[in-house]
Amino acid sequence: MATDDEEVLASVGKRTLERLGYVVTTRTDPLRAIEAVRHQPKTFDLVITDLTMPGMDGLKLGSQLLELQPQVPIIIMSGYSGVLTAGKVRELGFRELLSKPCTARALAEAVHGVLPRKEMEPPISKRLGGFSEILMVVVLALIIDG
Repeated sequence: MATDDEEVLASVGKRTLERLGYVVTTRTDPLRAIEAVRHQPKTFDLVITDLTMPGMDGLKLGSQLLELQPQVPIIIMSGYSGVLTAGKVRELGFRELLSKPCTARALAEAVHGVLPRKEMEPPISKRLGGFSEILMVVVLALIIDG
Protein backbone atom coordinates (compact mmCIF):
# COMPACT_ATOMS: atom_id res chain seq x y z
CA MET A 1 0.00 0.00 0.00
CA ALA A 2 1.34 3.39 -0.84
CA THR A 3 -0.22 6.54 0.47
CA ASP A 4 0.66 9.87 -1.06
CA ASP A 5 -1.16 13.19 -1.15
CA GLU A 6 0.55 14.13 -4.42
CA GLU A 7 -1.14 12.52 -7.41
CA VAL A 8 1.87 12.87 -9.72
CA LEU A 9 4.23 11.11 -7.31
CA ALA A 10 1.71 8.35 -6.69
CA SER A 11 1.23 7.83 -10.43
CA VAL A 12 4.97 7.67 -11.04
CA GLY A 13 5.40 5.24 -8.14
CA LYS A 14 2.61 3.03 -9.46
CA ARG A 15 4.09 2.92 -12.96
CA THR A 16 7.56 2.24 -11.58
CA LEU A 17 6.35 -0.69 -9.51
CA GLU A 18 4.27 -2.08 -12.37
CA ARG A 19 7.33 -1.98 -14.64
CA LEU A 20 9.11 -4.08 -12.02
CA GLY A 21 6.35 -6.68 -12.32
CA TYR A 22 4.27 -5.83 -9.27
CA VAL A 23 0.50 -5.62 -9.27
CA VAL A 24 -0.44 -2.25 -7.79
CA THR A 25 -3.87 -1.42 -6.41
CA THR A 26 -4.63 2.19 -5.56
CA ARG A 27 -7.02 3.82 -3.14
CA THR A 28 -7.58 7.56 -2.72
CA ASP A 29 -8.81 7.41 0.85
CA PRO A 30 -6.97 5.86 3.81
CA LEU A 31 -10.28 4.60 5.22
CA ARG A 32 -10.93 2.74 1.97
CA ALA A 33 -7.45 1.28 2.17
CA ILE A 34 -8.22 -0.01 5.64
CA GLU A 35 -11.45 -1.52 4.33
CA ALA A 36 -9.60 -3.19 1.44
CA VAL A 37 -7.17 -4.83 3.86
CA ARG A 38 -9.97 -5.71 6.29
CA HIS A 39 -11.94 -7.48 3.54
CA GLN A 40 -8.91 -9.16 1.93
CA PRO A 41 -6.16 -9.28 4.56
CA LYS A 42 -3.97 -11.76 2.70
CA THR A 43 -4.15 -10.02 -0.69
CA PHE A 44 -1.58 -7.29 -0.20
CA ASP A 45 2.08 -8.05 0.35
CA LEU A 46 3.28 -4.49 0.95
CA VAL A 47 1.96 -1.10 2.00
CA ILE A 48 3.58 2.17 0.95
CA THR A 49 2.17 5.26 2.62
CA ASP A 50 2.98 8.94 2.75
CA LEU A 51 3.57 10.34 6.21
CA THR A 52 1.54 13.54 5.85
CA MET A 53 -1.97 13.32 4.39
CA PRO A 54 -5.25 15.10 4.97
CA GLY A 55 -7.54 13.31 7.40
CA MET A 56 -5.17 10.60 8.62
CA ASP A 57 -1.39 10.51 8.73
CA GLY A 58 0.65 7.57 7.51
CA LEU A 59 1.66 6.49 11.00
CA LYS A 60 -1.95 6.14 12.12
CA LEU A 61 -2.92 4.42 8.87
CA GLY A 62 0.01 2.04 9.17
CA SER A 63 -0.77 1.24 12.80
CA GLN A 64 -4.37 0.39 11.95
CA LEU A 65 -3.25 -1.79 9.04
CA LEU A 66 -0.77 -3.62 11.28
CA GLU A 67 -3.63 -4.41 13.67
CA LEU A 68 -5.47 -6.07 10.77
CA GLN A 69 -2.45 -7.73 9.15
CA PRO A 70 0.57 -7.75 11.52
CA GLN A 71 2.93 -9.33 9.00
CA VAL A 72 2.44 -6.81 6.16
CA PRO A 73 5.57 -4.71 5.60
CA ILE A 74 4.96 -0.96 5.52
CA ILE A 75 7.16 1.68 3.92
CA ILE A 76 6.66 5.28 5.08
CA MET A 77 7.48 8.05 2.58
CA SER A 78 8.02 11.62 3.69
CA GLY A 79 9.02 14.91 2.17
CA TYR A 80 9.93 16.17 5.63
CA SER A 81 13.15 15.18 7.33
CA GLY A 82 11.98 16.41 10.75
CA VAL A 83 12.13 14.26 13.84
CA LEU A 84 11.11 11.00 12.19
CA THR A 85 14.10 8.74 11.58
CA ALA A 86 14.48 5.29 10.05
CA GLY A 87 15.14 3.96 13.56
CA LYS A 88 11.97 5.52 14.95
CA VAL A 89 9.95 4.14 12.01
CA ARG A 90 11.25 0.65 12.75
CA GLU A 91 10.47 1.04 16.47
CA LEU A 92 6.86 1.75 15.45
CA GLY A 93 6.70 -1.52 13.50
CA PHE A 94 7.28 -0.19 9.99
CA ARG A 95 10.05 -1.46 7.74
CA GLU A 96 11.50 1.52 5.92
CA LEU A 97 11.52 5.32 5.69
CA LEU A 98 11.96 6.82 2.21
CA SER A 99 12.59 10.50 1.62
CA LYS A 100 10.61 12.27 -1.09
CA PRO A 101 11.24 12.89 -3.78
CA CYS A 102 12.87 9.54 -4.30
CA THR A 103 14.29 8.00 -7.43
CA ALA A 104 12.79 4.97 -9.13
CA ARG A 105 15.88 3.08 -8.06
CA ALA A 106 15.44 4.03 -4.39
CA LEU A 107 11.79 2.96 -4.49
CA ALA A 108 12.68 -0.34 -6.17
CA GLU A 109 15.47 -1.03 -3.68
CA ALA A 110 13.19 -0.30 -0.72
CA VAL A 111 10.46 -2.59 -2.07
CA HIS A 112 12.90 -5.39 -2.86
CA GLY A 113 14.49 -4.91 0.54
CA VAL A 114 11.30 -5.40 2.55
CA LEU A 115 9.50 -8.09 0.58
CA PRO A 116 10.29 -11.65 1.61
CA ARG A 117 12.82 -13.42 -0.59
CA LYS A 118 11.09 -16.78 -0.29
CA GLU A 119 8.30 -17.84 -2.62
CA MET A 120 4.92 -16.58 -1.55
CA GLU A 121 2.30 -18.91 -0.21
CA PRO A 122 -0.63 -19.81 -2.48
CA PRO A 123 -3.08 -18.47 -3.53
CA ILE A 124 -1.25 -15.16 -4.07
CA SER A 125 1.69 -16.66 -5.94
CA LYS A 126 -0.59 -18.72 -8.19
CA ARG A 127 -2.93 -15.83 -8.86
CA LEU A 128 -0.14 -13.37 -9.61
CA GLY A 129 2.35 -15.69 -11.22
CA GLY A 130 4.73 -15.27 -8.29
CA PHE A 131 4.62 -11.47 -8.16
CA SER A 132 3.64 -9.54 -5.06
CA GLU A 133 0.58 -7.31 -4.96
CA ILE A 134 1.01 -3.84 -3.56
CA LEU A 135 -1.89 -1.70 -2.38
CA MET A 136 -1.16 1.93 -3.17
CA VAL A 137 -3.28 4.47 -1.35
CA VAL A 138 -3.32 7.81 -3.10
CA VAL A 139 -4.74 10.63 -1.05
CA LEU A 140 -5.38 13.77 -3.03
CA ALA A 141 -5.57 17.10 -1.28
CA LEU A 142 -8.79 18.08 -3.06
CA ILE A 143 -10.33 14.75 -3.96
CA ILE A 144 -10.52 12.57 -0.87
CA ASP A 145 -13.31 10.24 -2.00
CA GLY A 146 -11.97 8.37 -5.03
